[in-house]
Amino acid sequence: MENLKTHRQRLATVPKPEGFNPTDADGNPIEIQWPPNLAVVDNFIRCFDQPYAKVYAGCATEK
Repeated sequence: MENLKTHRQRLATVPKPEGFNPTDADGNPIEIQWPPNLAVVDNFIRCFDQPYAKVYAGCATEK
């Protein structure tokens, strides 16, 4: 678990690429969380012993 937390911290420090400007299908700018999937990693840490589908959905139970 400590290794997962360490790598989560490293992931959180990854900067957005220069010139990264995501848009929707019509070319409108959109906001996305950066880095992508950090919330999923947080769910895995918080709900480590839960089934994958439950963790990926957000796992309502706090540890």
